[in-house]
Amino acid sequence: MKISVALATYNGERFVKKQLESLLNQTRQPDEVIIIDDCSTDNTENVVSDFISSNDLDWDFAVAESNQGYKRNFYNCLKKCTGDLIFLCDQDDEWYPEKIERTVSVFLNDGHCLAVNSSFDMTDENGEISVPFGTDKKNTANHGLINFSVERGDIISVDLKTVLVYNISPGCTCCFKREVVERYLAVSECRLPHDWELNIIAAASDGLRFLNLPLIGYRQHGNNAIGLSTDASFGPLKMRGNVDVRFKVLELQKAQADVVRENLDGSDRVQKRFSEKLTKFCENREKILVDKKLWPCFRNFLLYPRLKQVATIHFRGLLGDMVYVIKHKGDKK
Repeated sequence: MKISVALATYNGERFVKKQLESLLNQTRQPDEVIIIDDCSTDNTENVVSDFISSNDLDWDFAVAESNQGYKRNFYNCLKKCTGDLIFLCDQDDEWYPEKIERTVSVFLNDGHCLAVNSSFDMTDENGEISVPFGTDKKNTANHGLINFSVERGDIISVDLKTVLVYNISPGCTCCFKREVVERYLAVSECRLPHDWELNIIAAASDGLRFLNLPLIGYRQHGNNAIGLSTDASFGPLKMRGNVDVRFKVLELQKAQADVVRENLDGSDRVQKRFSEKLTKFCENREKILVDKKLWPCFRNFLLYPRLKQVATIHFRGLLGDMVYVIKHKGDKK
């Protein structure tokens, strides 16, 4: 069984060497490591090149011709991977030595498995554990990313209905069979985050698994494009930024609404109502951000109880939309 690792880098000079070292220290070594740098403006290219050269590695490293963004950069990495199993890898984490070995064993023991997501320890910028694995509330798992409890060490199947509402893990914990990656490459328009779209494809064939063990240190350092809150409530996935990010998150929410509609089970009334409410939420939010209308803010507050499981929809965001309208009411379109 051939193992590939797809690693996308961008301005990662502070932490990428630690990640590369953790790949080199795996008990089960990858057969192929594909790295594409997305035109970093720091010293990432030299750090990666020097590491490969000094360790006499045959890893495949390239620099993109132009900046593509993280979703397209990962897409391009996956296109170059030839393994039977393909791991996603971020530039700023540290994999525990048994990550590849433990993940591969899940595939070997489950012939229907198409994707494995694991849990993680949340670490600070120094790599010290800030929120350890296993400190979830009674009715959550995976640092609040999963809205039901899972026993430590258990391997569970996650259904399509669940992953259409929210992604269950960061991409850096994920591994996929080649057939899932090939499907993704054939259909993706890179609107949803790559890991979420891959998980949806796997779940659509009843092949998505979650292993409730920490296999990486998931580093949060203040510059993550997508990260987790480190407060005591293990708050939901959040995207940092201001006006520009509000529009980016709206595009993500619209893409999610489209994917939910495309995967509707006609007999599932709950799923249909969720789809309708998410679509209406997006329509309201577009009026908020584009037309600076205040009344759609109140409509989205009414929709919130039905949509609060969606990772990008949270109460502080609704308040932020109201503040946005008040501040920008007189701006030209």
